[in-house]
Amino acid sequence: MKPDELKARLQWSLEEKIEYSLEKIWEFYHYHSGNVIVSFSGGKDSSVLLWLVRKQFPDTKALFVNTRVEYPELVKFTLKTPNVSVIYPKYRFDKIIKNYGYPMVSKKVSRFVHDLQNPTVRNEKTRILRDTGYTKDGRSLPRYKIPKKWRFMVDSQFRFSDRCCVFLKEIPLHGMKTNAFVGTLANDSQRRLLGYLKHGCNWLGKRPRSMPLGFWTQNDVVRCIAENDIPVCDIYGDLVQTGDVYEFSKMQHTGCIFCGFGVQFEQRPNRFEKLRTTHPRLHGYAMRKLGIGDVLDFMQKNCNNKDLFNY
Repeated sequence: MKPDELKARLQWSLEEKIEYSLEKIWEFYHYHSGNVIVSFSGGKDSSVLLWLVRKQFPDTKALFVNTRVEYPELVKFTLKTPNVSVIYPKYRFDKIIKNYGYPMVSKKVSRFVHDLQNPTVRNEKTRILRDTGYTKDGRSLPRYKIPKKWRFMVDSQFRFSDRCCVFLKEIPLHGMKTNAFVGTLANDSQRRLLGYLKHGCNWLGKRPRSMPLGFWTQNDVVRCIAENDIPVCDIYGDLVQTGDVYEFSKMQHTGCIFCGFGVQFEQRPNRFEKLRTTHPRLHGYAMRKLGIGDVLDFMQKNCNNKDLFNY
């Protein structure tokens, strides 16, 4: 898919988006003869996804991977949702950050830092690329070089990594032969954007998945909830409409509680500051027991903008 095509889809009306998403869901469902599941986290995006899928196929099963780093309200909401199975990862978040490092800034940056912090004979070429932006044979690939503003992370006392997502969310699904509907939006991250441009809504490759909300916006999601009375977790608060903009009164996003990916882009109060107010015990555990407070202090002291990593 070309970027202009995605740009055009993003401008569709909500009614057009719902109709097209239902069409893609129907195609994926029948291509796999109904052998599908809905990846359900209890968040607002996956709640809209589940509503869309069950609008046509009411008996479709949902699967919740309880990473143990979800908001307790989301876990309760998910377990109360009909026809949802629960699986647990083998590894816990505290062990993952101890063995591999903390998730901070973004998956890309944490992965690049991890490569440079863990030199081996086997990753020499990768480290050269991360360090210089050039391959060993001299080809220029600047997007694979660690950004200058985050280079200070490499020589720190802290280790960083993107492996928590792999161990908590990806590995538990390996071997399950799941043809999954996922509620991700292309605009959520650069990685998801590139994936959507490459595969579109339905990817029928080695690990098939359907991304029927790929061309939606966050405003589309909340508006769809408002106009169709779709049940969502009460952690979001009340629906608020200002003109054509739909938002929740409390939280707009609910990822893993202790994740640092993207926190530098959030308006104050950020996710950790909100956690201190809404879940003080979890905040204390994260900052002191897991050591995230020390990591955020380090990021704050070394970042050019001194007001990004508050907690």
